[in-house]
Amino acid sequence: MAITFEDVKKIFERINNSSGLNDAMKSDLEELRDNFKSISDERDTNADYKKKYEDSVTSQSSLSDEVTQWKEKYNDLSNKYRERYSEDTSNVDKDLPQDEYALHSRNNPTSIEELFS
Repeated sequence: MAITFEDVKKIFERINNSSGLNDAMKSDLEELRDNFKSISDERDTNADYKKKYEDSVTSQSSLSDEVTQWKEKYNDLSNKYRERYSEDTSNVDKDLPQDEYALHSRNNPTSIEELFS
């Protein structure tokens, strides 16, 4: 188990309250405590960022799996569509004119009677 800042603070207080420390030693001890506090805060912040990163990676991988599933479904449906409609030509309208001039004249009327008929 990792030692927390509160545990270290208690140790520093016990050392500080013990006899035999001069003022320079007490100030060094306080400096150590303050530095340890910043290191402890940084470690906690890094742990938070690590947790957020792991959550993000997990979320991205689940999204990636979902995208893969959708792609597979799309490809499957596309293949079924192609199989169904590429072989079956009974639905094609056989009486459509096949030459370009007939298609053009059918789709683009040239006289007034043809326009309003």
